[in-house]
Amino acid sequence: FVIPAMNEEATLGPLFEGIRSQTRKLGKRLEVVFVDDGSTDSTWQRMRDIADAFPEEVKAVRMRANVGKARALAVGFERATGDVVFTMDADLQDDPVEIPRFLQKLAEGYDLVSGYKQTRHDPWHKVLPSRVFNKMVSKLNGVELHDHNCGFKCYRSEVVKAVKLQGEMHRMIPCLASIEGYRCAEIVVTHHARQHGVSKYGVKRFARGFFDMLTVHFLKNYKDRPLHLFGGLAAVALLVGASSAAAGLLQSFSGPRIGMELLSMALASLSCSLVLGSIGLTNELAISGKGGELHSPIASETQISTPLEIAAPRVSTPSFGARAAVLRVDDPEHREAYATHLEDAHYRALVADNWNDAFDLAREFDATIFTDRSRGHLERDPFLRKAIERSPSAKLVYCSGPIEELSFEELPTPRSDTPRNLIPFPVGNSAA
Repeated sequence: FVIPAMNEEATLGPLFEGIRSQTRKLGKRLEVVFVDDGSTDSTWQRMRDIADAFPEEVKAVRMRANVGKARALAVGFERATGDVVFTMDADLQDDPVEIPRFLQKLAEGYDLVSGYKQTRHDPWHKVLPSRVFNKMVSKLNGVELHDHNCGFKCYRSEVVKAVKLQGEMHRMIPCLASIEGYRCAEIVVTHHARQHGVSKYGVKRFARGFFDMLTVHFLKNYKDRPLHLFGGLAAVALLVGASSAAAGLLQSFSGPRIGMELLSMALASLSCSLVLGSIGLTNELAISGKGGELHSPIASETQISTPLEIAAPRVSTPSFGARAAVLRVDDPEHREAYATHLEDAHYRALVADNWNDAFDLAREFDATIFTDRSRGHLERDPFLRKAIERSPSAKLVYCSGPIEELSFEELPTPRSDTPRNLIPFPVGNSAA
């Protein structure tokens, strides 16, 4: 969860408890990233208190000044590590009870699910302009949502990594995601009246939203070919200039004053055409020069194995007295490779996102825990030591190296306060 907040000291505690209650019912790992966007009350201290009370679940970030919701969300997205990322406003108008419904919709194959506040508890001067704005955005940018402004959204992690936020573009995330080929959906959500604090939005928001809407339209249609836009405008200006020049020359015979006015218009139009064409050409050349750096929204990809890779022998894996393996591996590529290797060695491969889950799975399935954490990291990790106290009999195995040359080292069974050091486990790298 990424939750930006400004002067919301009274709402953070109840909001966090609501989110935590729902995720525990679902059996999901919780991660909340609070971002204090330049608060002048005790919002930051409240965030710190929650982070201190739940250090494994909460991160708190404080901005030096009010940078706006889009940049605050971008900071939170950079620090979010989950496969699914929620955004919520901190004012308690969004209800955490809706979380399971978002996940159900996401499971249908969508990449982004946006909330729709069908019944709003806001004054009419906020609701009416918002509805007009939403209809304009949907028609202009082709993303049919009733409520682009709703802050309650659910994303797959790759969406928030692919979308670049700037200015006031947070309300345009569904449109930006659509440009990259991601599928968007919408569900009706409960909207509560604000009980604490005051709204941070005013009339300026709608003016900024109009220009954001035009920006997204430009990005969708001309991001990779700006010359098509500026060249088209330049062609129109050139046509107007040429027509004015021709008319001016013809009328100069009957009235020099009229002819000079048309010739002046022609000169201005031709100058405008030259400027627009130059802008378009300059941007086109800049994009062409960065062709290899442009982001390509690839959904999935397969690789062709070379004969050498197909014939490469597998490394034998010791049993460590168990037939199930729990992977506590951070790198996704390593995690997939290790899981494949362990399954080939007839292990049941399980994945854990944190030490508590790893030791719980190890206890439940009588499994060995495999990790790619370095020796120094393991020795300094306070969460590891807490998890060890819950399951002291679980075995930890450090695996390293490429899949063709895996090596294994086992951690000894912990004994009270005895320092835990990695001890080499005698494993050979012979072929299976």
